Amino acid sequence: AISLPERVVTAAEVRALLKKTVPLNEAAGRISAEYVWTYPPGIPLLCPGELITSEIAESIEENLSIGRRIVAAADLRLHSIKIIP
Repeated sequence: AISLPERVVTAAEVRALLKKTVPLNEAAGRISAEYVWTYPPGIPLLCPGELITSEIAESIEENLSIGRRIVAAADLRLHSIKIIP
């Protein structure tokens, strides 16, 4: 089990902030600007405003490699992710 992500800013604050798209492998240490969850089980791995750790990025890649579907992210294959620069 991975650790819960740290909330850095609220989802409401994220809506007002500038966003940028970066490759997933460059996202660790950045703040997510979007929801990312896999189905099944349908539980969010990231919400807007949460810190993307290397552990979370690896978990996303692992979920993709075993065939779980990404839901809600702008890039459904999750080669990239929206962040707060």
